[in-house]
Amino acid sequence: MGAIVGATYALNEAWYDDLVHLDLERLPGMRNGARSSPITRLRSIFDSGLAVGHLVLRWGTWAGAEPVIRALLADLTLGKELEEARLPYAAIATDLATQERYVLERGNAADAVYASAALAGVLPPHRAGDAVLVDGVYADSVPIDVARGMGADVVVAVDAGQRRAAAPPRNALEAFTRAMEIVHHQHAQMRFGEADLVLAPPFACRVDSLDFGHHRRCVAAGARSVIANRHALAELLEPSRPRARSAAAQPTTPAG
Repeated sequence: MGAIVGATYALNEAWYDDLVHLDLERLPGMRNGARSSPITRLRSIFDSGLAVGHLVLRWGTWAGAEPVIRALLADLTLGKELEEARLPYAAIATDLATQERYVLERGNAADAVYASAALAGVLPPHRAGDAVLVDGVYADSVPIDVARGMGADVVVAVDAGQRRAAAPPRNALEAFTRAMEIVHHQHAQMRFGEADLVLAPPFACRVDSLDFGHHRRCVAAGARSVIANRHALAELLEPSRPRARSAAAQPTTPAG
């Protein structure tokens, strides 16, 4: 979501309204007013035994939704190129061919964002020459060095990890997802130490990776985190003051 939100902000003046009023009806499992979360649909696929076919014979459980996802991203980014962004922007992907981080700074914005958001096993990868690109979280979930390399004097990172105690996994899909969350969390914690400030919005309930039904709650949590840490942000952005890196900031205002 970092790539999606960042690109929308950089390329679309109506970024806030378009993200808050995201057309969820276009997403798999959210059509016709059903409002069943995508993660629930994935669980039903695994429970029904269809998962093996999706994972072995196709690129993922959402393979058929790729055109819809790409069209949605094109709408959010107004069909623009990354070079048209009003501030420096880069999307981070993972190249499954080289097993390395892949930085996208040029070209079609929707393609770059799709590559950075394509969860392995859920959506087909994006092809860029010989590169086979999927979600950047696998190679680098907190690319602070990229931001500094693009000229950022101050880097504010966002830790959207779920710190709320969760119930034990109940099936293979939940076990796999939980294991990946643990790996990403441990790697991210090491990288967060390189940021000048880390915002960690609290969430009133657990939000799964594909649970878009809570997107407005997530937006509100992020806004409240910024407001709660506004003094630390102002101090960091004051040019006459030394910029000392700080530990993760914990918002004082709970999300609701």
